[in-house]
Amino acid sequence: MLLIALFFCFAGHSEERAFSGKVMNKDGKGIPYTAIFMHNTGIGYYTDSNGAFHFKYDTDCNEIVQFRCIGYRTKQIYISELFPDSVSVSLDREDIRLDPVVVSWGKEKTETGVLGNTGAKKFREGCSNCQRGVYGSFEDEYGVFLKADSQRQGILKDVYVYITKDGLPQSSFRVHVYNVDGKKFAPLNDITDSNVVVHGQKGNEWVRVDLSNKKIPVKGGVFITVEWVTGHYYYPKSWSKEILYTRAQVVGMAREYCKQAMISVHRKVYDNAWNVDICQPGEGRKVMSTSIYATYTFASNDTYVSN
Repeated sequence: MLLIALFFCFAGHSEERAFSGKVMNKDGKGIPYTAIFMHNTGIGYYTDSNGAFHFKYDTDCNEIVQFRCIGYRTKQIYISELFPDSVSVSLDREDIRLDPVVVSWGKEKTETGVLGNTGAKKFREGCSNCQRGVYGSFEDEYGVFLKADSQRQGILKDVYVYITKDGLPQSSFRVHVYNVDGKKFAPLNDITDSNVVVHGQKGNEWVRVDLSNKKIPVKGGVFITVEWVTGHYYYPKSWSKEILYTRAQVVGMAREYCKQAMISVHRKVYDNAWNVDICQPGEGRKVMSTSIYATYTFASNDTYVSN
């Protein structure tokens, strides 16, 4: 079988074939919304909520397929080694090691603080019927930097994402938390350590994501992003500037002047490079940012020092 595959490789033969299968963990349970990435062409797919997938692709022997999901080690396989009708891929868990968090609260009383703007839901501009938001499609990842006091030993509690009534509010999306790349001031490493996938209900709502059990430190601040793992947008014949139809959730968007440093980020998940927009106070411009905020827990007797 290997010799036959190599012969076709060197002979330059390839054809489009359908691939179906499932991505699972070591216990045989499907891993939902695993990213499937073609290394050479940059084309990507996702598994469904059960870890199953189906796609068509040219069986070029040099193409490398990557299967990756937060909390698991990335696996790379030559597409020529995949059996089209019965692909079974198993991913190993990956331990994401965070910097040690030393929080000696003991029996001290704790308080809850807020990171970000709790009132930043959406904005309207130019028309009475407009609903403004982030109209992403699968592979998109948008987020913001949420600044925290550098003197507090806080732990991330809940993340809130505003979902509008546009599109499909019940579409699933993945939440990421990143520490900060001090040189580029962009997201560095995903520190959520697991596949956090949630969805809205009816729209025009804050979707709450409980991350308190993950003990994620927020000292100085973190980047929080939303990744579209389902859906796409389209423009029907009746499309106008005021109406954009989408087959996924639409995340709220805030537009405001920079009263303090604001950082928004965006990328395609298969691209390592982030598009970063930094707005400093005094620039006199309005910026648009994804409607995300978070809460965190800290000891009541922590000394508050303004940044």
